[in-house]
Amino acid sequence: FMGKIGLYSSFHQHSKSHRSRHRQRQQQQQPVASSVTLHGHRWQRHMFHLRQRFFMILAFVPIIVAMLIAGSRIHDFWHHPADVLAGSLIGGVCGWFAYSLWYPPVWDTRFPGIPYQTIEEQQHPHRAV
Repeated sequence: FMGKIGLYSSFHQHSKSHRSRHRQRQQQQQPVASSVTLHGHRWQRHMFHLRQRFFMILAFVPIIVAMLIAGSRIHDFWHHPADVLAGSLIGGVCGWFAYSLWYPPVWDTRFPGIPYQTIEEQQHPHRAV
């Protein structure tokens, strides 16, 4: 009956055009949403690099403090420069040896700062430790 009087066809055409307009609006808004996501990704990457720089600086603080103490010992004539140099070398070698017992080398890009035990557990999860 509605088809005979033309109400159905006009309603059908209206709903079709409404859906196409809605689809066009969604397509126009989509790049905005992706740019927000991209901006968020950039912000996360920026924060990661800031955090990485902070920890890099934090890692050098003990070395700088040790150098200042060594310099003050030499300046105050408490130690001879050769004694300070030998102590620095011995401390550096012992520190490197202690680190290498538990962690892979610093320049290893596969497992940066992850203990050997954790790496072993990840590679062999069913093995009892």
